[in-house]
This record gives sequence, structure tokens and C-alpha cells, in this order.
Amino acid sequence: MKKLLIIILSLAIIMTGCGTGNKESVTDDSNKQTQESTDSTKGETEESSSTGQTTEVKNNMSKDTTWNLVNQLELKVDSVRLSEDKKYYIVKYTYKNIGAKSEDGKEQDLLLEPTFVTDKEGNTLEKITSYKTENNPKSLKKGETCEGAELAYEIIDESDILKIEFGYATDDGALQQVTFELPVE
Repeated sequence: MKKLLIIILSLAIIMTGCGTGNKESVTDDSNKQTQESTDSTKGETEESSSTGQTTEVKNNMSKDTTWNLVNQLELKVDSVRLSEDKKYYIVKYTYKNIGAKSEDGKEQDLLLEPTFVTDKEGNTLEKITSYKTENNPKSLKKGETCEGAELAYEIIDESDILKIEFGYATDDGALQQVTFELPVE
């Protein structure tokens, strides 16, 4: 009887969704609400069969939201605009190193750049390294902020909306991804 009770209690604990405990919050600057959740209950979660690592994906965040990977980093895309010569898209964003760590648990610097930028037709846009922006992304020590980092991307088809995806591997090896969807100003 005790064995049956232990098995039932164990299954109940497993079924309630004991997550990995990585907390993530999203702050909407327009109404200052914060939502927190464990990575097992929010967003799309995929597990790679080859590595066993979990990937958390957040989609279609807007200009007024900040992605906060608790105790690791904060990220907000400030704007997307055309360059003055109208040849490139300029993605402007702000990020902060709250306490980024490597897989061995040691503090590490944080350099954050978009993984992918796509237009509304789904074209992946190439980063233009030769275009000089006002403020390039930089490597940050714990507690530092890079405000207004800018990168330039090619224009394939003129688009009024861009999707900007960022990825970050947490200290436990899980890949966290976020996609911002912003109008071109």
C-alpha cells in the first residue's frame, strides 16, 4: 500500500510540471506589467533529441516590451528605421548584462546581436558590416548596459515590418530565443 501511495504522489508531482526553474519575465513598458513564469510553462518549448537541451522560444514581442532573462540579461528593441540613404534597415536595441554566466557557472561578458532578421516576405536579411552606425554593440561586464546599439541590414524587398530574433544559451546550456516584430519607421 505504501509503495502505491509513493508512486501516485511521484506521478502527481511530475504531472504538475516541475520546471527547470529558469525564470523569465516580459515587461510591457506601455502599462508596466510584469509576467513571470518558469520555462516549462510559457512560450514554445522544444527538446533536441541529440543534445537533450531545451529551447525556449518567445514570439512576436513588440517595441514596448523588454525580454528579461532573470539574473542573466535584459533586452529591448528600440526601433527599426531606414538609413538616411534608404539602402539599409537600421535595427536599434538596448541590452544589459545582469549576470550572464558560462556553462561552468563563471561570470562572462555579454555581446548580444540578432541571430536573424527577416522581412514580412520571410527573406532573411544579411547584416551589413561595412555600414557605419552611430553605436555598435559591445561586450558588457556584469551590470553594464549598451543603450542604442545599432546594426544595419540589407533591403531585399521593401517591408513595413521586420522580425528580429535573438538567441542566448543560459548557464545550464538551454537555448533561449526571442523574436521581436516591429514596424519600420
